[in-house]
Amino acid sequence: MNRNDQFPHHENLNLLANFRTDIPAGLAVFLISVPLALGIALASGAAQL
Repeated sequence: MNRNDQFPHHENLNLLANFRTDIPAGLAVFLISVPLALGIALASGAAQL
């Protein structure tokens, strides 16, 4: 088995093709994860920088 058999071949493998959906998804992850991480740090008594 060579390396090319491990990954599906896409004829239109363009990183900018999914850019319209990647930006809102990344923003949603950011808006959920940052307050969650700050809340966990506050609840655990982590030292402030």
